[in-house]
Amino acid sequence: MVVGGSAGNLVWRGLVNSNWDLATFNWQNGVSSDRFYNLDTANFDDTGLSVPVVNFTANVSPATVNVNSSGGYTFAGTGTLTGPGTLNKSGSGTLNIANSNANFTGTVNISGGTLNFAAAGARLGNGP
Repeated sequence: MVVGGSAGNLVWRGLVNSNWDLATFNWQNGVSSDRFYNLDTANFDDTGLSVPVVNFTANVSPATVNVNSSGGYTFAGTGTLTGPGTLNKSGSGTLNIANSNANFTGTVNISGGTLNFAAAGARLGNGP
């Protein structure tokens, strides 16, 4: 069996619950709800602020994470960001990192707002 498709450009909505995993349809993909697949682009904007605490229940490997919001998001839970993706933080809001993302090896770009490591052991990668 061959499975194919292209990576999605998803927007966080927390449609079912607050979990970021590989099974739950918590994302908007155009006009349809969708689930996250590794290598999708994950967008967090003002439209998803009704569910601002994103609970990682799996290790996920997005191509890109864009956080562009006037409010605050918190990444928490036992799962992590992994892989060589890119994290872009823009907008005036705060992104709180409250989980350990030791296997994230990608680039972090901050052009607006605040990136806050909100818990002991919270990090992005193993940098200095």
